[in-house]
Amino acid sequence: MKVTKVVNSIFSSNTYILEDNSSFDVWLVDCGDIDNIISFLPSKKVKGVLLTHTHFDHIYGLNDLFAIYPDCCVFTNIYGREGLLSAKKNLSLFHEKPFIFNKKEKIFVIEDGIEVNIGFTSAKAFFTPGHSESCISYIVNDYLFSGDSYISGIKVVTNLLGSNKSEAASSAKLIESMALNKVLCSGHGEMTKI
Repeated sequence: MKVTKVVNSIFSSNTYILEDNSSFDVWLVDCGDIDNIISFLPSKKVKGVLLTHTHFDHIYGLNDLFAIYPDCCVFTNIYGREGLLSAKKNLSLFHEKPFIFNKKEKIFVIEDGIEVNIGFTSAKAFFTPGHSESCISYIVNDYLFSGDSYISGIKVVTNLLGSNKSEAASSAKLIESMALNKVLCSGHGEMTKI
């Protein structure tokens, strides 16, 4: 599996492109600047998006993505579904362009511990709340995608709507234990080996 990091224009959030030579389908972890993402996919098609959480800087490209790939799907938890459908909960209400996801029938709500089949492999989802109730981390082969629940060397932000400081600390410990011998891919910053 190949992982490509795309740095987005809003708050320098990261989108990750997951692909394999055996498939024409690719999967995204989070979704920001569509033009930058599409530039990496000349002959491939986005099949789905794994959301690490539903803060604006990690979801704002979804409507543009679905305009290009209408059969795509989005995976999140129940809180993430609420965030996709509420500019207040996804914090975009406080930006110049409030965002509401316009394809609610394409949202798949997942449970903690489930494995999502992404065609060429699977993604194990585990809930890591604290930064947001919607936070989910994913283990995909030798990679751990932690979103904003764990950014190496940075304290988790817990002063936002839906944040919880003690949950963030517990989630950080869980991520650290699961990240051994994996490449950590966080919502901002560099990919690092733990």
